[in-house]
This record gives sequence, C-alpha cells and structure tokens, in this order.
Amino acid sequence: MKYYGDNMKSEKYHGTEKYYGFLDEVEVIAETVFIRFDCINIEYFKKINNSKDINNFSTVIIETQFNANDFIIKEDMDLWKYIELDDNGYEAKFYASFFEEGEPIKIKIQDVNSSEKLSLNELISLNGITDSSENEIIKELNKRKEIKTICVYNVGQGNCNALCDSRCVPILYFDFGGGIARNAKTYNKNMKFCFTYAPPIILSHWDFDHWASALNASKNNESYDMKWIVPRQKLGPNSLKHALNLNNKGNLLIFPNNINKIDINLGSILRGKGRSINDSGLNFVAKIKLDNGELTTLFPGDCDYNHIHNISKYQFDGLVASHHGGHIPTYKIKPKNSNINRIVYSYGNGNTYNHPSPNAEAQYSLLNWSSQYRLNSPAGHVLLFPLPYKPVMPCGGLCDLKPVQN
Repeated sequence: MKYYGDNMKSEKYHGTEKYYGFLDEVEVIAETVFIRFDCINIEYFKKINNSKDINNFSTVIIETQFNANDFIIKEDMDLWKYIELDDNGYEAKFYASFFEEGEPIKIKIQDVNSSEKLSLNELISLNGITDSSENEIIKELNKRKEIKTICVYNVGQGNCNALCDSRCVPILYFDFGGGIARNAKTYNKNMKFCFTYAPPIILSHWDFDHWASALNASKNNESYDMKWIVPRQKLGPNSLKHALNLNNKGNLLIFPNNINKIDINLGSILRGKGRSINDSGLNFVAKIKLDNGELTTLFPGDCDYNHIHNISKYQFDGLVASHHGGHIPTYKIKPKNSNINRIVYSYGNGNTYNHPSPNAEAQYSLLNWSSQYRLNSPAGHVLLFPLPYKPVMPCGGLCDLKPVQN
C-alpha cells in the first residue's frame, strides 16, 4: 500500500476481523446517512493499558452509507460502535490511510456494551493531559500583534484558514484540514504550507477534515512543531494519535473547560456550547484593525451558529460558511453591512456530501450575505480581506499559498 506520511501503520483487513469504531462524522443527505468510523482492531485494543499505548498499533478508517431510516441520530447518541466484517452486511470502504483509495468490504454495526464503552472512553481519550491555563494560551497567541490579511485555502473537502501579514504570510491558522478517504480526490497532497512565522494552529474540533493536512508529512511535517490550541472532546484512535504526537513535542494546548471566551490581539476564541463534536469545539472571531474601525470575520468550523458563545454580541463583515455550507443556518447570522460583505464556502468539487447545500445557499442569500462577493475555495486560495487588495506570493514562493481570488 502507498502512504503519505500519516499516522496509520499499514493494515489489510481480513474477513474475520472486528473493530471498535468511533463515529468521527455523521452526515445526512436527503434519505441517506454517510458515516465515517475512526477504528482500532478489537484485538489491538485489548493490549492497551493506557492512552499512550495507542501509538503501538495500527488504526484505520471505515466509511459506509445507508438509508436514514436504518440509523437513528441523536445529539447524545453513543459514539462507539462494534463493527464486524460480514458478507451479508452494509457496503463499506476500508482505508488503511487517510489519502489512499479505500477497499470495498461489507460490515455489520452493533452497539458496544456498557463495560466496553467505559473502557473505550477512558483509554481513547485526552484524560491523561491537563487543560492549559488561560494565561498560557494568551501568552502564546499574543506573540502576534496584528493581522493585515485573511486567507481561506483550497484544501478540498476540508477547512484551513489563516490570519496573515500584509504579504499573506500566515501568522495564525484556524483549522489545518483537507479532504480525506472518499473525498481524498478533492485534496492536493503536494500542497506546501507556510511556517515562516511558526504560526500556532487553532483547531475547531476533532473531525479529520479539520486537521488532516498535518498528516501529509512529506510536505507539512512542520505542523507538528507548531503550537496547537484544541478543544477537549471525545475522540477516536487516529485523532488521539495526533494529539499524543503533539503533546510529546510539548505543542498541545487544550482550551480550558471552564472558560467560554479568550480575547487575544488578533480577535477572540469562543467556545461552542452544544453537545455534539461539531457544536462543542472552538470558534474564532478575527479582527483586522483599520483607521476608521475594523473588519470582523467569523470562523465557525462546523458549529451551528446557535451554539457559538454570545454570538448575538457580534456583527460580521466576513464569514466562512459553517460546515462547508452543508447545513441551513437556523440562527439569523446577518452581515454588518448588507451591501458590502463576503462569504466563503470551503469545500471540494465533486464531494460526496453535495456541499454546499442549495437550501443553505438560498438561506444565506436571504440573510443578505452578498452573492456578488461570494467566493468558493475550489476556484483557488482566497484572500478574503481587505478588499480590494492585490494578492502577493508569500514566502518568496517557497510555499503554495498564494491567493488567486480577492
């Protein structure tokens, strides 16, 4: 099998294998449910005595889809499932790496029992790592004094944004994702990122498509040398490996659980107040200071706007549409100026979820997000603000992050 430097060891499946699968993503499109499981072989899990042992074993991804009537989705649903290969089961794909082609399999899915769930939630978790303090996070992020530009990058069916200097060199990343597994075709594995200023990376939540570019090690190895500010959430074995690798380098800062907001020089980190992984992570409000005011942009990750802490206190000039434009906004998130504002949809052409949703696009238009200034990441890296501004080549051409849209 071919690999691109990610944290999965090579593994081929066999017809009798059984896995514990963590629900990394659940997406409902019309009458179909798409599910991605972050998995570890049950026999491997039995050998784990503490969370750090996870790095000794291979982990895989299994994706499947089926009729929505066959799967009940609840906000507080159990995130761990028992998966067994079964010739009479659901069609699925088995991925030994984030960025390679999947192998067709058939699976059956069952709930895990209470003792298994307790063990999984204890061993596959961030429990052994303490929260960072508010002062630690402020001290790290306030090494950066101001931003001049904001960029949204074309990473396929994923999310990656940056707050930058006047030459579009990243000062701070918000999410570092990309298209994976069935949507790996939307991602450019040869893309070179910029680490000139040792930019910290704020992670919205632990879904793969919001941090997977870190695994493209041949091009993006340096991301593990950056400081990552992450939410404390439930997570699966591949995500735990990523967290442990960062922590081993002293680069993992977990956002404190008892704080809803941290203000820094470049804007504000806001906690999601929902219960799901999408809605309980981190959001960011970025601010570009002008002589006559400021430009404010919201980076919501996949969070429903209703769940962003104190969102009603803000007005925005720019917006990266939540969840790749895949969900209809229920909160009436209106722009500061109904005539001049900018919305970006970050998604991959031909993605399997049909993002962005036409119904969501229509709702954003009704909320006065201007179609005139709309930008789509598949057309190339976006220079969101300021406007107008001539995009320039950052780093003297050493990276692939030059914006082509403004």
